[in-house]
Amino acid sequence: MRFSIFLCFFLRIRLRRFLMSDPMARRTLLRSGEALFLEVVVAWVLDHVQLAIPAGSEDVCDEFYVGVLGFTSEAKPPVLAARGGRWYRRDGAVLHLGVDPTFSPATKAHPALTLDNYDEVLARLAQVHVEVRPDDSIPGRRRCHVDDPVGNRIELIDATNPR
Repeated sequence: MRFSIFLCFFLRIRLRRFLMSDPMARRTLLRSGEALFLEVVVAWVLDHVQLAIPAGSEDVCDEFYVGVLGFTSEAKPPVLAARGGRWYRRDGAVLHLGVDPTFSPATKAHPALTLDNYDEVLARLAQVHVEVRPDDSIPGRRRCHVDDPVGNRIELIDATNPR
């Protein structure tokens, strides 16, 4: 009896996590916002952040995001690939770069990436001569700002340093 209660609880938790991580499964199993067989609370999750880039800068952005920060490049659907830009993923972080004909770098608005290999990434940034701007304005939080090759601001946060 105890095992079956535990199993039901465990399976329900696993199903909720699956539904939270897979929007298509959520749409399939949910009808008009109601679950077919159980109540599901779906948390909002940030799917991706998009930054603008100028036309023709995809290769230099690949060198930075893939070569230095360790993202992997993802294939865009053909209709979107025709517009240019790139999609990157690393663990749960997803960045989309979109070509903007009137490009202006994001110098205030920015994605903030929490890294478990903060010192290693800072060393790679130094090797390729990217300026690292440390920011100690939040006590107890180790973080910095860098600019990608087209001038977009990126915040890097050390995951091993507690808040």
